[in-house]
Amino acid sequence: IWGEGTDDPGQASWITPQYSNSQTVVPLSIQINDEKSMFNYYKRLISIRNSSKVLTLGGISDYQLEADDLISFYRHYEGDTITVVHNLSGSAITLQFEGDLVFESNAFKKGSKFEIGPYGTIVVD
Repeated sequence: IWGEGTDDPGQASWITPQYSNSQTVVPLSIQINDEKSMFNYYKRLISIRNSSKVLTLGGISDYQLEADDLISFYRHYEGDTITVVHNLSGSAITLQFEGDLVFESNAFKKGSKFEIGPYGTIVVD
């Protein structure tokens, strides 16, 4: 859904939308001006990826954390490494390791500890 109202020229007219309609999706014309929108979330994430050779060109290695509710991995390229951790649970998780926070979603760093909220993500350099 690109614009507000029923006269959106970008909306498919050959099928009645079931999942992407004005009741389920905030139109792009509104999301563009909302810094916390899904559009701007992905725009920021894509910008970080495109500005990092590690995230753009790097290989992926498994990073085992002792928690069933986390997915974590390393990206590495030419001696640089970035760690990515996704919290798949409905509860906050605290991790302790070194690094600078490059990207976060529902997470923050305090000292050498990272608090990752429910369904949050951190990208650490």
